[in-house]
Amino acid sequence: MALTYEWDEETVSALKQALDEGLDSYDTAARMIVLVGPEPPAHVACLVSALQYQQTSRPDLKDAAARVYAPMFEIGGHSHPESAGEATESTLLAWADALELLVAYPLAVSRLADLLWLRRFGPKHYLHARAAHQAFRALWTYPGIAEVDRTECLTRALDLTTEAGMKPQVIETVTEIVSTATQILADPQPAPGSVLRLLTRLAALPVNERHPELADLVDNAGVAFSADPFIFDAVMQIRLKLSGADAEARRAVAAEIVESWEQAARGAEPLAAIRHLEQALAMARTVGLREETQRLLLHLQELSRGDLGLREFSAGVDIPFELAEAFVRWFLEGDDPLLWLNKLGNYCPVEQDRDAVAEHVRAAMKEAPFYYLATHIKLNEQGLPIKIISGDDDRFAQAVLDHHTHRISIWGQFAAEILSRVTADARTSPEAIAEFLAGGLFDEALSEGLVRAFGHFAAGRYEETLLCTLPRLEAALRSASMNLGLVVYTEPGVSRSGLGSFIGLGELLSGLKGFVPEAERIYLTMLLAAPLSVNLRNRALHGLMQYVSKRDAALALHAAATIALWRSSAGEDLNQDDG
Repeated sequence: MALTYEWDEETVSALKQALDEGLDSYDTAARMIVLVGPEPPAHVACLVSALQYQQTSRPDLKDAAARVYAPMFEIGGHSHPESAGEATESTLLAWADALELLVAYPLAVSRLADLLWLRRFGPKHYLHARAAHQAFRALWTYPGIAEVDRTECLTRALDLTTEAGMKPQVIETVTEIVSTATQILADPQPAPGSVLRLLTRLAALPVNERHPELADLVDNAGVAFSADPFIFDAVMQIRLKLSGADAEARRAVAAEIVESWEQAARGAEPLAAIRHLEQALAMARTVGLREETQRLLLHLQELSRGDLGLREFSAGVDIPFELAEAFVRWFLEGDDPLLWLNKLGNYCPVEQDRDAVAEHVRAAMKEAPFYYLATHIKLNEQGLPIKIISGDDDRFAQAVLDHHTHRISIWGQFAAEILSRVTADARTSPEAIAEFLAGGLFDEALSEGLVRAFGHFAAGRYEETLLCTLPRLEAALRSASMNLGLVVYTEPGVSRSGLGSFIGLGELLSGLKGFVPEAERIYLTMLLAAPLSVNLRNRALHGLMQYVSKRDAALALHAAATIALWRSSAGEDLNQDDG
Protein backbone atom coordinates (compact mmCIF):
# COMPACT_ATOMS: atom_id res chain seq x y z
CA MET A 1 0.00 0.00 0.00
CA ALA A 2 1.31 3.43 -0.94
CA LEU A 3 2.23 5.68 1.97
CA THR A 4 0.60 9.07 2.38
CA TYR A 5 3.60 10.79 3.98
CA GLU A 6 7.34 10.69 3.43
CA TRP A 7 9.19 8.64 6.04
CA ASP A 8 12.96 8.87 5.60
CA GLU A 9 15.03 5.82 6.39
CA GLU A 10 16.80 7.45 9.33
CA THR A 11 13.50 8.24 11.04
CA VAL A 12 12.07 4.77 10.44
CA SER A 13 15.29 3.23 11.73
CA ALA A 14 15.08 5.34 14.91
CA LEU A 15 11.45 4.29 15.45
CA LYS A 16 12.34 0.61 15.06
CA GLN A 17 15.27 1.03 17.42
CA ALA A 18 12.93 2.34 20.10
CA LEU A 19 10.58 -0.61 19.54
CA ASP A 20 13.45 -3.08 19.67
CA GLU A 21 14.23 -2.04 23.25
CA GLY A 22 11.15 -3.97 24.44
CA LEU A 23 9.64 -1.23 26.58
CA ASP A 24 5.97 -0.52 27.28
CA SER A 25 4.05 1.98 25.15
CA TYR A 26 4.76 5.04 27.32
CA ASP A 27 8.48 4.39 27.56
CA THR A 28 8.67 3.49 23.88
CA ALA A 29 7.04 6.83 23.00
CA ALA A 30 9.59 8.60 25.22
CA ARG A 31 12.49 6.78 23.53
CA MET A 32 11.13 7.71 20.10
CA ILE A 33 11.13 11.37 21.11
CA VAL A 34 14.76 11.06 22.20
CA LEU A 35 15.82 9.29 19.01
CA VAL A 36 13.92 11.38 16.42
CA GLY A 37 14.18 14.68 18.28
CA PRO A 38 11.65 16.76 20.26
CA GLU A 39 10.15 18.35 17.13
CA PRO A 40 9.64 15.54 14.59
CA PRO A 41 7.51 15.94 11.47
CA ALA A 42 3.77 16.06 12.21
CA HIS A 43 3.05 12.54 10.94
CA VAL A 44 5.83 11.10 13.11
CA ALA A 45 4.47 12.99 16.11
CA CYS A 46 1.09 11.32 15.41
CA LEU A 47 2.71 7.90 15.84
CA VAL A 48 4.28 8.95 19.14
CA SER A 49 0.93 10.30 20.35
CA ALA A 50 -0.79 7.01 19.51
CA LEU A 51 1.53 5.22 21.96
CA GLN A 52 0.80 7.79 24.67
CA TYR A 53 -2.89 6.90 25.02
CA GLN A 54 -3.87 4.98 28.12
CA GLN A 55 -5.86 1.79 27.57
CA THR A 56 -8.91 2.08 29.79
CA SER A 57 -12.59 1.22 30.10
CA ARG A 58 -15.12 4.05 30.01
CA PRO A 59 -18.33 2.33 28.89
CA ASP A 60 -20.50 5.39 29.53
CA LEU A 61 -18.89 7.39 26.71
CA LYS A 62 -20.61 7.44 23.33
CA ASP A 63 -17.48 7.44 21.19
CA ALA A 64 -16.06 3.93 20.70
CA ALA A 65 -12.42 5.04 20.56
CA ALA A 66 -12.72 7.22 23.67
CA ARG A 67 -14.27 4.31 25.57
CA VAL A 68 -11.10 2.25 25.10
CA TYR A 69 -8.33 4.87 24.97
CA ALA A 70 -7.93 7.92 27.21
CA PRO A 71 -5.46 10.79 26.69
CA MET A 72 -2.28 10.80 28.77
CA PHE A 73 -3.69 13.79 30.67
CA GLU A 74 -6.80 15.95 30.61
CA ILE A 75 -6.76 19.35 32.31
CA GLY A 76 -9.26 22.19 32.07
CA GLY A 77 -10.89 20.96 28.89
CA HIS A 78 -7.53 20.34 27.18
CA SER A 79 -5.85 17.00 26.66
CA HIS A 80 -2.75 15.37 25.27
CA PRO A 81 -2.99 13.60 22.97
CA GLU A 82 -6.29 14.75 21.54
CA SER A 83 -9.27 12.51 22.26
CA ALA A 84 -8.94 9.35 20.18
CA GLY A 85 -12.44 9.90 18.88
CA GLU A 86 -11.50 13.36 17.63
CA ALA A 87 -8.29 12.45 15.80
CA THR A 88 -8.25 14.20 12.42
CA GLU A 89 -8.10 12.58 9.00
CA SER A 90 -4.41 13.51 8.72
CA THR A 91 -3.74 11.74 12.04
CA LEU A 92 -5.56 8.61 10.87
CA LEU A 93 -3.54 8.60 7.64
CA ALA A 94 -0.31 8.91 9.64
CA TRP A 95 -1.38 5.95 11.83
CA ALA A 96 -2.11 3.89 8.71
CA ASP A 97 1.35 4.71 7.33
CA ALA A 98 3.06 3.76 10.58
CA LEU A 99 1.11 0.50 10.76
CA GLU A 100 2.41 -0.39 7.29
CA LEU A 101 6.00 0.46 8.26
CA LEU A 102 6.04 -1.22 11.68
CA VAL A 103 3.97 -4.33 10.95
CA ALA A 104 6.61 -6.59 12.54
CA TYR A 105 6.20 -4.96 16.00
CA PRO A 106 3.18 -6.20 18.04
CA LEU A 107 3.34 -3.19 20.40
CA ALA A 108 2.89 -0.76 17.52
CA VAL A 109 0.42 -2.91 15.59
CA SER A 110 -1.86 -3.53 18.59
CA ARG A 111 -2.21 0.20 19.27
CA LEU A 112 -2.35 1.54 15.71
CA ALA A 113 -4.59 -1.15 14.26
CA ASP A 114 -6.96 -0.94 17.24
CA LEU A 115 -7.28 2.84 16.94
CA LEU A 116 -7.93 2.56 13.20
CA TRP A 117 -10.52 -0.16 13.83
CA LEU A 118 -12.30 1.87 16.50
CA ARG A 119 -12.43 4.80 14.09
CA ARG A 120 -13.61 2.44 11.31
CA PHE A 121 -10.87 3.81 9.05
CA GLY A 122 -10.58 2.55 5.49
CA PRO A 123 -12.86 0.46 3.28
CA LYS A 124 -11.72 -2.79 4.93
CA HIS A 125 -11.49 -1.64 8.52
CA TYR A 126 -12.28 -5.16 9.76
CA LEU A 127 -8.72 -6.07 8.73
CA HIS A 128 -7.46 -3.63 11.37
CA ALA A 129 -9.49 -5.49 14.01
CA ARG A 130 -7.93 -8.80 12.97
CA ALA A 131 -4.40 -7.35 13.04
CA ALA A 132 -4.97 -5.76 16.47
CA HIS A 133 -6.42 -9.03 17.81
CA GLN A 134 -3.35 -11.04 16.84
CA ALA A 135 -0.95 -8.37 18.10
CA PHE A 136 -2.67 -8.11 21.50
CA ARG A 137 -2.44 -11.87 21.97
CA ALA A 138 1.25 -11.77 21.05
CA LEU A 139 1.91 -9.15 23.75
CA TRP A 140 1.31 -11.66 26.57
CA THR A 141 4.91 -12.80 26.14
CA TYR A 142 6.23 -9.26 25.71
CA PRO A 143 8.82 -8.70 28.48
CA GLY A 144 8.59 -4.91 28.74
CA ILE A 145 4.95 -4.77 29.86
CA ALA A 146 3.84 -5.41 33.44
CA GLU A 147 1.84 -8.60 33.94
CA VAL A 148 -1.35 -6.78 34.88
CA ASP A 149 -1.14 -4.69 31.70
CA ARG A 150 -0.49 -7.78 29.60
CA THR A 151 -3.73 -9.28 30.93
CA GLU A 152 -5.47 -6.13 29.69
CA CYS A 153 -4.05 -6.93 26.25
CA LEU A 154 -5.67 -10.38 26.35
CA THR A 155 -9.04 -9.04 27.45
CA ARG A 156 -8.89 -6.42 24.72
CA ALA A 157 -8.18 -9.20 22.20
CA LEU A 158 -11.35 -10.94 23.39
CA ASP A 159 -13.32 -7.71 23.13
CA LEU A 160 -12.21 -7.37 19.52
CA THR A 161 -13.59 -10.79 18.62
CA THR A 162 -17.00 -9.57 19.77
CA GLU A 163 -16.78 -6.12 18.22
CA ALA A 164 -15.66 -7.39 14.83
CA GLY A 165 -17.73 -10.58 14.78
CA MET A 166 -14.69 -12.86 14.71
CA LYS A 167 -16.53 -15.97 15.94
CA PRO A 168 -13.79 -18.47 15.01
CA GLN A 169 -11.31 -16.53 17.16
CA VAL A 170 -13.55 -16.42 20.26
CA ILE A 171 -12.86 -20.00 21.38
CA GLU A 172 -9.11 -19.84 20.85
CA THR A 173 -8.87 -16.48 22.65
CA VAL A 174 -10.96 -17.73 25.58
CA THR A 175 -8.81 -20.85 25.78
CA GLU A 176 -5.67 -18.73 25.82
CA ILE A 177 -7.05 -16.56 28.64
CA VAL A 178 -7.96 -19.64 30.69
CA SER A 179 -4.46 -21.02 30.14
CA THR A 180 -2.93 -17.69 31.17
CA ALA A 181 -5.01 -17.46 34.34
CA THR A 182 -4.04 -21.04 35.22
CA GLN A 183 -0.39 -20.15 34.67
CA ILE A 184 -0.63 -17.11 36.97
CA LEU A 185 -2.39 -19.09 39.72
CA ALA A 186 0.39 -21.69 39.61
CA ASP A 187 2.78 -19.06 40.94
CA PRO A 188 3.36 -19.35 44.74
CA GLN A 189 2.37 -15.69 45.03
CA PRO A 190 -0.09 -15.00 42.21
CA ALA A 191 -0.95 -11.41 41.36
CA PRO A 192 -4.63 -10.89 42.28
CA GLY A 193 -5.14 -7.96 39.91
CA SER A 194 -4.12 -10.01 36.90
CA VAL A 195 -6.27 -13.01 37.80
CA LEU A 196 -9.34 -10.94 38.66
CA ARG A 197 -9.18 -9.05 35.37
CA LEU A 198 -9.09 -12.28 33.38
CA LEU A 199 -11.78 -14.07 35.39
CA THR A 200 -14.08 -11.06 35.36
CA ARG A 201 -13.86 -10.85 31.58
CA LEU A 202 -14.46 -14.59 31.15
CA ALA A 203 -17.48 -14.46 33.45
CA ALA A 204 -18.97 -11.63 31.36
CA LEU A 205 -19.24 -13.91 28.31
CA PRO A 206 -22.62 -15.32 27.33
CA VAL A 207 -23.27 -18.67 29.01
CA ASN A 208 -22.84 -20.60 25.75
CA GLU A 209 -19.38 -19.07 25.19
CA ARG A 210 -17.95 -19.71 28.67
CA HIS A 211 -15.07 -22.13 28.98
CA PRO A 212 -15.94 -25.45 30.68
CA GLU A 213 -13.03 -25.02 33.10
CA LEU A 214 -14.06 -21.52 34.22
CA ALA A 215 -15.90 -22.64 37.38
CA ASP A 216 -12.93 -24.75 38.52
CA LEU A 217 -10.58 -21.86 37.75
CA VAL A 218 -12.64 -19.52 39.92
CA ASP A 219 -12.62 -22.11 42.73
CA ASN A 220 -8.82 -22.33 42.48
CA ALA A 221 -8.60 -18.54 42.70
CA GLY A 222 -10.78 -18.64 45.81
CA VAL A 223 -8.34 -21.06 47.43
CA ALA A 224 -5.31 -19.01 46.35
CA PHE A 225 -6.69 -15.78 47.82
CA SER A 226 -8.66 -17.16 50.79
CA ALA A 227 -6.37 -15.41 53.30
CA ASP A 228 -7.40 -11.94 52.12
CA PRO A 229 -11.13 -11.30 52.66
CA PHE A 230 -11.21 -8.40 50.20
CA ILE A 231 -9.70 -10.37 47.30
CA PHE A 232 -11.66 -13.48 48.27
CA ASP A 233 -14.85 -11.43 48.19
CA ALA A 234 -14.00 -10.23 44.67
CA VAL A 235 -13.44 -13.82 43.53
CA MET A 236 -16.67 -14.98 45.12
CA GLN A 237 -18.56 -12.17 43.40
CA ILE A 238 -17.47 -13.79 40.13
CA ARG A 239 -18.75 -17.13 41.41
CA LEU A 240 -22.01 -15.43 42.30
CA LYS A 241 -22.31 -14.19 38.73
CA LEU A 242 -21.65 -17.67 37.39
CA SER A 243 -24.44 -19.01 39.61
CA GLY A 244 -26.97 -17.07 37.55
CA ALA A 245 -30.55 -17.55 38.74
CA ASP A 246 -29.80 -20.74 40.74
CA ALA A 247 -31.00 -19.63 44.18
CA GLU A 248 -29.37 -22.49 46.09
CA ALA A 249 -26.02 -21.97 44.40
CA ARG A 250 -26.17 -18.25 45.12
CA ARG A 251 -26.95 -18.89 48.78
CA ALA A 252 -24.02 -21.30 49.04
CA VAL A 253 -21.60 -18.78 47.54
CA ALA A 254 -22.98 -15.99 49.74
CA ALA A 255 -22.53 -18.17 52.83
CA GLU A 256 -18.84 -18.62 51.96
CA ILE A 257 -18.44 -14.85 51.58
CA VAL A 258 -20.14 -14.24 54.92
CA GLU A 259 -17.92 -16.81 56.64
CA SER A 260 -14.80 -15.20 55.15
CA TRP A 261 -15.71 -11.76 56.50
CA GLU A 262 -16.64 -13.20 59.90
CA GLN A 263 -13.32 -15.01 60.06
CA ALA A 264 -11.48 -11.78 59.24
CA ALA A 265 -13.45 -9.94 61.94
CA ARG A 266 -12.42 -12.39 64.64
CA GLY A 267 -8.79 -11.29 64.62
CA ALA A 268 -9.30 -7.63 63.76
CA GLU A 269 -9.34 -4.46 65.84
CA PRO A 270 -12.89 -3.44 66.89
CA LEU A 271 -13.48 -0.78 64.23
CA ALA A 272 -12.06 -2.98 61.47
CA ALA A 273 -14.14 -5.88 62.78
CA ILE A 274 -17.27 -3.76 62.51
CA ARG A 275 -16.41 -2.95 58.90
CA HIS A 276 -15.83 -6.63 58.08
CA LEU A 277 -19.11 -7.67 59.70
CA GLU A 278 -20.99 -4.99 57.81
CA GLN A 279 -19.60 -6.40 54.57
CA ALA A 280 -20.86 -9.81 55.64
CA LEU A 281 -24.23 -8.36 56.59
CA ALA A 282 -24.63 -6.64 53.23
CA MET A 283 -24.04 -9.95 51.44
CA ALA A 284 -26.38 -11.87 53.75
CA ARG A 285 -29.16 -9.37 53.14
CA THR A 286 -28.58 -9.27 49.38
CA VAL A 287 -29.05 -13.01 48.96
CA GLY A 288 -31.60 -13.44 51.75
CA LEU A 289 -29.66 -15.42 54.35
CA ARG A 290 -32.04 -14.79 57.25
CA GLU A 291 -30.27 -16.70 59.99
CA GLU A 292 -26.90 -15.21 59.08
CA THR A 293 -28.44 -11.73 58.95
CA GLN A 294 -29.88 -12.05 62.44
CA ARG A 295 -26.62 -13.46 63.82
CA LEU A 296 -24.59 -10.64 62.27
CA LEU A 297 -26.93 -7.96 63.56
CA LEU A 298 -26.59 -9.30 67.09
CA HIS A 299 -22.81 -9.61 66.73
CA LEU A 300 -22.53 -6.02 65.49
CA GLN A 301 -24.70 -4.81 68.34
CA GLU A 302 -22.63 -6.58 70.99
CA LEU A 303 -19.33 -5.54 69.42
CA SER A 304 -20.41 -1.92 69.19
CA ARG A 305 -21.37 -1.86 72.84
CA GLY A 306 -17.91 -3.00 73.85
CA ASP A 307 -14.63 -1.17 73.92
CA LEU A 308 -13.95 0.16 70.42
CA GLY A 309 -10.56 1.49 71.39
CA LEU A 310 -11.62 5.04 70.58
CA ARG A 311 -10.14 8.16 72.10
CA GLU A 312 -12.50 10.98 72.90
CA PHE A 313 -11.38 14.50 72.12
CA SER A 314 -13.14 17.83 72.15
CA ALA A 315 -12.49 21.42 71.29
CA GLY A 316 -13.90 24.66 72.60
CA VAL A 317 -14.23 28.25 71.52
CA ASP A 318 -13.98 31.09 74.00
CA ILE A 319 -16.57 33.82 73.39
CA PRO A 320 -15.89 37.07 75.27
CA PHE A 321 -18.48 37.61 77.99
CA GLU A 322 -19.34 41.08 76.71
CA LEU A 323 -20.22 39.77 73.26
CA ALA A 324 -22.25 36.85 74.59
CA GLU A 325 -24.14 39.10 77.02
CA ALA A 326 -24.88 41.65 74.29
CA PHE A 327 -26.27 38.90 72.08
CA VAL A 328 -28.56 37.60 74.84
CA ARG A 329 -29.76 41.09 75.80
CA TRP A 330 -30.75 41.84 72.21
CA PHE A 331 -33.53 39.27 72.53
CA LEU A 332 -34.74 40.96 75.75
CA GLU A 333 -34.90 44.58 74.57
CA GLY A 334 -38.09 46.41 75.55
CA ASP A 335 -40.63 45.34 78.10
CA ASP A 336 -43.02 43.24 76.02
CA PRO A 337 -42.72 39.44 76.35
CA LEU A 338 -44.44 39.03 72.97
CA LEU A 339 -41.57 40.94 71.38
CA TRP A 340 -39.06 38.76 73.19
CA LEU A 341 -40.71 35.55 71.98
CA ASN A 342 -41.05 36.93 68.45
CA LYS A 343 -37.34 37.68 68.33
CA LEU A 344 -36.61 34.21 69.66
CA GLY A 345 -38.80 32.54 67.03
CA ASN A 346 -37.39 34.64 64.20
CA TYR A 347 -33.79 33.60 64.94
CA CYS A 348 -32.50 30.61 62.95
CA PRO A 349 -29.05 29.12 63.64
CA VAL A 350 -28.90 27.62 60.13
CA GLU A 351 -27.67 30.18 57.58
CA GLN A 352 -29.90 31.05 54.65
CA ASP A 353 -27.04 31.39 52.15
CA ARG A 354 -26.36 27.75 51.22
CA ASP A 355 -23.59 28.70 48.79
CA ALA A 356 -21.76 30.49 51.59
CA VAL A 357 -22.13 27.42 53.80
CA ALA A 358 -20.72 25.18 51.06
CA GLU A 359 -17.78 27.55 50.55
CA HIS A 360 -17.08 27.67 54.29
CA VAL A 361 -17.21 23.86 54.56
CA ARG A 362 -14.90 23.34 51.59
CA ALA A 363 -12.42 25.78 53.10
CA ALA A 364 -12.52 23.84 56.38
CA MET A 365 -11.97 20.57 54.53
CA LYS A 366 -8.90 22.04 52.82
CA GLU A 367 -7.48 23.10 56.19
CA ALA A 368 -7.73 19.55 57.56
CA PRO A 369 -7.51 17.29 54.49
CA PHE A 370 -6.32 14.16 56.26
CA TYR A 371 -9.32 14.17 58.61
CA TYR A 372 -11.73 14.34 55.69
CA LEU A 373 -9.87 11.78 53.57
CA ALA A 374 -10.39 9.06 56.17
CA THR A 375 -13.41 6.76 56.26
CA HIS A 376 -15.54 7.60 59.31
CA ILE A 377 -17.95 5.36 61.19
CA LYS A 378 -20.70 7.43 62.81
CA LEU A 379 -21.91 6.04 66.13
CA ASN A 380 -25.05 6.86 68.08
CA GLU A 381 -25.15 7.54 71.83
CA GLN A 382 -25.29 3.78 72.47
CA GLY A 383 -22.07 3.25 70.51
CA LEU A 384 -23.84 1.50 67.64
CA PRO A 385 -22.71 2.30 64.08
CA ILE A 386 -25.34 4.18 62.08
CA LYS A 387 -23.41 5.20 58.96
CA ILE A 388 -20.05 4.72 57.25
CA ILE A 389 -18.85 7.95 55.66
CA SER A 390 -16.62 7.38 52.63
CA GLY A 391 -16.32 8.94 49.21
CA ASP A 392 -16.02 12.64 48.40
CA ASP A 393 -19.76 13.28 48.09
CA ASP A 394 -20.57 11.55 51.39
CA ARG A 395 -17.77 13.36 53.20
CA PHE A 396 -18.88 16.77 51.92
CA ALA A 397 -22.55 16.14 52.76
CA GLN A 398 -21.58 15.01 56.27
CA ALA A 399 -19.29 18.03 56.72
CA VAL A 400 -22.20 20.34 55.85
CA LEU A 401 -24.44 18.48 58.29
CA ASP A 402 -21.76 18.70 61.01
CA HIS A 403 -21.47 22.44 60.35
CA HIS A 404 -25.21 22.91 60.91
CA THR A 405 -25.17 20.64 63.96
CA HIS A 406 -22.31 22.58 65.54
CA ARG A 407 -24.14 25.88 65.07
CA ILE A 408 -27.34 24.41 66.53
CA SER A 409 -25.40 23.11 69.52
CA ILE A 410 -23.86 26.53 70.20
CA TRP A 411 -27.21 28.23 69.73
CA GLY A 412 -28.73 25.82 72.24
CA GLN A 413 -26.54 27.28 75.00
CA PHE A 414 -27.70 30.79 74.18
CA ALA A 415 -31.33 29.71 73.82
CA ALA A 416 -31.20 28.15 77.29
CA GLU A 417 -29.95 31.44 78.81
CA ILE A 418 -32.45 33.56 76.88
CA LEU A 419 -35.41 31.36 77.85
CA SER A 420 -34.26 31.29 81.48
CA ARG A 421 -34.50 35.08 81.59
CA VAL A 422 -37.72 35.23 79.59
CA THR A 423 -39.57 32.68 81.73
CA ALA A 424 -38.19 34.14 84.99
CA ASP A 425 -39.72 37.53 84.18
CA ALA A 426 -43.15 37.96 85.78
CA ARG A 427 -44.43 39.64 82.62
CA THR A 428 -44.07 36.33 80.73
CA SER A 429 -47.35 35.02 82.08
CA PRO A 430 -49.15 31.92 80.80
CA GLU A 431 -51.61 34.30 79.14
CA ALA A 432 -48.77 36.12 77.31
CA ILE A 433 -47.33 32.81 76.07
CA ALA A 434 -50.78 31.65 74.95
CA GLU A 435 -51.25 34.93 73.06
CA PHE A 436 -47.90 34.45 71.32
CA LEU A 437 -48.83 30.92 70.24
CA ALA A 438 -52.34 31.87 69.05
CA GLY A 439 -53.23 32.44 65.41
CA GLY A 440 -50.65 30.12 63.90
CA LEU A 441 -50.27 26.37 63.50
CA PHE A 442 -50.96 25.57 67.15
CA ASP A 443 -54.65 25.18 67.96
CA GLU A 444 -56.00 25.83 71.45
CA ALA A 445 -55.30 22.31 72.74
CA LEU A 446 -51.72 22.29 71.43
CA SER A 447 -51.10 25.80 72.77
CA GLU A 448 -52.32 24.79 76.21
CA GLY A 449 -49.78 21.96 76.34
CA LEU A 450 -46.96 24.23 75.14
CA VAL A 451 -47.80 26.81 77.82
CA ARG A 452 -47.29 24.03 80.37
CA ALA A 453 -43.98 23.19 78.71
CA PHE A 454 -42.78 26.78 79.24
CA GLY A 455 -43.80 26.43 82.87
CA HIS A 456 -41.85 23.21 83.24
CA PHE A 457 -38.79 24.95 81.82
CA ALA A 458 -39.10 27.85 84.28
CA ALA A 459 -39.24 25.30 87.12
CA GLY A 460 -36.17 23.44 85.88
CA ARG A 461 -38.11 20.34 84.80
CA TYR A 462 -36.32 19.86 81.50
CA GLU A 463 -37.38 16.30 80.75
CA GLU A 464 -41.02 17.28 81.22
CA THR A 465 -40.42 20.30 78.97
CA LEU A 466 -39.06 18.14 76.19
CA LEU A 467 -41.68 15.39 76.40
CA CYS A 468 -44.49 17.94 76.59
CA THR A 469 -43.21 19.86 73.56
CA LEU A 470 -42.12 17.27 71.00
CA PRO A 471 -45.47 15.52 70.30
CA ARG A 472 -47.15 18.90 69.84
CA LEU A 473 -44.54 20.04 67.33
CA GLU A 474 -45.17 16.93 65.24
CA ALA A 475 -48.95 17.31 65.52
CA ALA A 476 -48.74 20.92 64.30
CA LEU A 477 -46.49 20.01 61.38
CA ARG A 478 -48.74 17.12 60.37
CA SER A 479 -51.82 19.37 60.49
CA ALA A 480 -50.08 22.05 58.40
CA SER A 481 -49.04 19.44 55.83
CA MET A 482 -52.63 18.24 55.53
CA ASN A 483 -53.83 21.82 55.02
CA LEU A 484 -51.31 22.19 52.22
CA GLY A 485 -52.60 19.06 50.52
CA LEU A 486 -49.47 17.01 51.24
CA VAL A 487 -49.50 13.27 51.89
CA VAL A 488 -49.31 12.50 55.59
CA TYR A 489 -50.71 8.97 55.61
CA THR A 490 -49.88 5.76 53.74
CA GLU A 491 -52.98 3.83 52.76
CA PRO A 492 -53.11 0.05 53.42
CA GLY A 493 -53.29 -0.67 49.68
CA VAL A 494 -49.88 0.87 48.98
CA SER A 495 -48.16 -0.06 52.22
CA ARG A 496 -45.63 -2.90 52.16
CA SER A 497 -47.02 -4.27 55.40
CA GLY A 498 -50.63 -3.95 54.27
CA LEU A 499 -51.30 -1.61 57.21
CA GLY A 500 -52.08 2.09 56.95
CA SER A 501 -49.67 4.36 58.79
CA PHE A 502 -48.67 8.00 59.25
CA ILE A 503 -45.44 9.04 57.57
CA GLY A 504 -42.51 9.97 59.81
CA LEU A 505 -41.51 13.41 60.99
CA GLY A 506 -38.45 13.52 58.73
CA GLU A 507 -40.62 12.83 55.70
CA LEU A 508 -43.12 15.47 56.83
CA LEU A 509 -40.38 18.08 57.00
CA SER A 510 -39.03 17.01 53.63
CA GLY A 511 -42.48 17.51 52.13
CA LEU A 512 -42.63 21.10 53.42
CA LYS A 513 -39.74 22.14 51.17
CA GLY A 514 -40.83 25.18 49.20
CA PHE A 515 -43.67 25.98 51.61
CA VAL A 516 -41.61 27.26 54.54
CA PRO A 517 -38.34 29.22 54.87
CA GLU A 518 -35.70 26.72 53.74
CA ALA A 519 -33.17 27.54 56.47
CA GLU A 520 -35.84 26.93 59.13
CA ARG A 521 -36.94 23.68 57.48
CA ILE A 522 -33.32 22.45 57.50
CA TYR A 523 -32.95 23.59 61.12
CA LEU A 524 -36.03 21.68 62.28
CA THR A 525 -34.95 18.61 60.32
CA MET A 526 -31.48 18.65 61.91
CA LEU A 527 -32.92 19.37 65.34
CA LEU A 528 -35.78 16.89 65.38
CA ALA A 529 -35.34 14.08 62.88
CA ALA A 530 -31.87 13.77 61.28
CA PRO A 531 -30.16 10.61 62.65
CA LEU A 532 -26.69 12.11 62.10
CA SER A 533 -27.51 15.44 63.75
CA VAL A 534 -29.26 16.51 66.99
CA ASN A 535 -32.28 14.23 66.35
CA LEU A 536 -34.14 15.33 69.50
CA ARG A 537 -37.51 13.82 68.68
CA ASN A 538 -36.29 10.33 67.81
CA ARG A 539 -33.77 10.15 70.64
CA ALA A 540 -36.30 11.27 73.24
CA LEU A 541 -39.38 9.36 72.15
CA HIS A 542 -37.52 6.13 71.34
CA GLY A 543 -35.99 5.97 74.81
CA LEU A 544 -32.45 6.75 73.64
CA MET A 545 -31.73 9.78 75.86
CA GLN A 546 -30.32 8.96 79.25
CA TYR A 547 -30.43 12.58 80.38
CA VAL A 548 -32.32 15.66 79.14
CA SER A 549 -30.26 18.81 79.44
CA LYS A 550 -31.40 22.38 79.78
CA ARG A 551 -30.10 22.97 76.26
CA ASP A 552 -32.22 20.11 74.87
CA ALA A 553 -35.34 21.57 76.46
CA ALA A 554 -34.52 25.08 75.26
CA LEU A 555 -34.03 23.92 71.68
CA ALA A 556 -37.41 22.17 71.73
CA LEU A 557 -39.12 25.37 72.93
CA HIS A 558 -37.23 27.38 70.31
CA ALA A 559 -38.60 25.03 67.65
CA ALA A 560 -42.09 25.75 69.00
CA ALA A 561 -41.42 29.50 68.82
CA THR A 562 -40.21 29.13 65.23
CA ILE A 563 -43.32 27.20 64.15
CA ALA A 564 -45.60 29.59 66.07
CA LEU A 565 -44.63 32.39 63.68
CA TRP A 566 -45.69 30.43 60.59
CA ARG A 567 -49.07 31.44 59.26
CA SER A 568 -51.02 29.29 56.83
CA SER A 569 -54.18 28.82 54.85
CA ALA A 570 -55.14 25.84 52.72
CA GLY A 571 -52.97 25.44 49.63
CA GLU A 572 -50.69 28.40 50.45
CA ASP A 573 -47.13 28.67 51.68
CA LEU A 574 -46.38 28.91 55.38
CA ASN A 575 -44.86 32.35 55.86
CA GLN A 576 -42.94 33.82 58.77
CA ASP A 577 -44.81 36.42 60.74
CA ASP A 578 -42.20 39.02 61.59
CA GLY A 579 -44.22 40.10 64.57
